[in-house]
Amino acid sequence: MKRNFIAFIIVAAMMFTMMGNLEVFAAALPTGGNLEAPQNLTVELKKWEDGRPYFALKWTNPQSIWELQKYGVEHGEWGANCQIDVKVGNGQWYYDASGELFGNGLNFDEEEFDEPGNYVTDDVVFDPIQLNENLGVDGTVDIKTNV
Repeated sequence: MKRNFIAFIIVAAMMFTMMGNLEVFAAALPTGGNLEAPQNLTVELKKWEDGRPYFALKWTNPQSIWELQKYGVEHGEWGANCQIDVKVGNGQWYYDASGELFGNGLNFDEEEFDEPGNYVTDDVVFDPIQLNENLGVDGTVDIKTNV
């Protein structure tokens, strides 16, 4: 019993000290912990060679995302990533139902760091048919009616 209590105190102390450090880490980032929303989001319905539909996403990243990604590359870390939430028809958003989001790291070429105003992400593909097991739907969903 005494050992469990001591272990609990140690874990609680570690958690308490880590919480303060997270704020310092966020403040040390070039964005100060605040990120602007992406601009000019477009979603285009396209088809794979076999005829299956998918979504191609494109957007312009604001200055804060540009700075975060540049910081990540300079420090050998991933700086930013995208997260995508979806729903079928009037159903529930996937995140609300599962607590998960789809996404990936944003991969930018070095030359894109020269001009933050021209910082476009145009290679994000989202294939809901491929992810049908995760979405809880079968391949018969007409994604054209759910754009």
